[in-house]
Amino acid sequence: MTSRDTAQAPFAKPVEGRFDGVACIDVLSAIPEEDVPWTLDELFAAADRFLYVAVVGDPARTYGGAEPLPPEWWRLQMELAAKRNPGRVWSLTAIDATDGRAQSYSGDAPAARAA
Repeated sequence: MTSRDTAQAPFAKPVEGRFDGVACIDVLSAIPEEDVPWTLDELFAAADRFLYVAVVGDPARTYGGAEPLPPEWWRLQMELAAKRNPGRVWSLTAIDATDGRAQSYSGDAPAARAA
């Protein structure tokens, strides 16, 4: 198992290699909105079989004081990234800032990935 803690330097250096699964928990909501698509592409690229993402819509954790993005926005980003990176199962848990409820979404791997 390999892990990366964003609180420890050098966190900006990408994890190299490929893994059966990748989990990204409570990190993506802290990056700028325009960086989410390519970041998800990197996560999907590192995952051979599955990707799990959890985001918290907490205004204190958003980049530059931006409003938290709703769970539906995160679901759309995961669906778009999955289309760009087929062959992986994905799961998303998004906690809505307005009511604190968790929304869960998932997608299967419709296209087999070439070995």
